Formats: sequence, C-alpha cells, structure tokens
Amino acid sequence: MNKRTELNFAKEVISTFDFLTKEYNFRLVGTDCLYVVRYESNLVFINIYHEKISYELGFSIGLLSDKEKRGYTIDELVRLKDLGAEKQPIFFQASTKKDVKHCIQELSKLVKQNGGLALKEDRSVFVHLDRIREDLGSKQQREYELRQVRKEAQEFWKKKTYDRLIELYSSIFDDLTQSEIKKLIYARNQLKKIGLNKL
Repeated sequence: MNKRTELNFAKEVISTFDFLTKEYNFRLVGTDCLYVVRYESNLVFINIYHEKISYELGFSIGLLSDKEKRGYTIDELVRLKDLGAEKQPIFFQASTKKDVKHCIQELSKLVKQNGGLALKEDRSVFVHLDRIREDLGSKQQREYELRQVRKEAQEFWKKKTYDRLIELYSSIFDDLTQSEIKKLIYARNQLKKIGLNKL
C-alpha cells in the first residue's frame, strides 16, 4: 500500500469538512485521495490540499469566475477578520496519519471561525481579500527593498564610503533603526570633518 494512502487524507477531509455540504451550499466535486479534495458551490470553489513533497496541508477559496483561479489562503481569511493585526503565518505540515487528522481538524476550525461570509458566497468578501493580498504584497516588496538597501549600506559602512551610506539611509529614513540613525549621524559628521557637508 502506498504510504500516502495510509494517511487517509481525503477521508479525513470529507469527514471533517462535511459542514461545507450540510451548512453551506457546497458539493464535493473531486478528490484524488492523496493530494486534493475540491468543493464547489454555484459561485465559489474550495481546495483542501496536501502537498506532494513538503506534506504541507492547506486551504484555498476563490470565485469560480476568477479566470486565474487564484484561491485565497486561510492566512488571508484570518487577516480579513482581524484587519491590521500582525499575525504569524499559519502553517500545517503532516506526514503521519495522526498528524493529518489533527491538522485537518485545526484547519477546519479556522475555516469555520474565519470563513463565514466567503462560505456564504458574499462577493464583497473577495474584493476585500484582493485588497489584503495587494497590501501584503506591497508590504513584502517594501521589506525586500529595505533588506537590499541595508545590505548595501552595511558594505559601505565597512568600507567607510560615507557619502553612499548617507544616500542609502536617507532613502529609507522613516524606516531606520536607532542604530542606523547613529551611523547616519556619524557618517555625516565624518564628511563635515573633511569639508564634504552632505545632509
């Protein structure tokens, strides 16, 4: 017997997520037993999946009319309920039968707690989820840019190339740490000493 078959992934999902068919307008439309169980209503799709290599368990929900079929994650649903809150990423990984059962139950609880309007096919929820995804994407892009600037600035700090360090730190001034502000002040003072007043 295949090891993945022994995990009973699909069986556990169908049993634990039966509220989708009983309480909401969803029907089970497909399963490959090992990796994905799919539900659909008239407007919405849900995929509950078990990644083939990583054994990550996940959930996605989206509109059937979305041509890209880019479902929203449980993370995004949780953020929707508590806008602005900083949350740790939700991550489930299970490679044993016991862990699969436990993680599916926990995932189900999160969907029940946070999926309300999306499960009821409220289209406005998906507009809000789009905004959350865009905001999160912008935030991640900004964090990436800050890391790159800081990495480059650190090199100029080591080389005592203060004019370039000042340019870089000035470009992210509002995001500087106390330590970085001190370095910026120091660099400016060093340039003043040699007559290069660069503010």
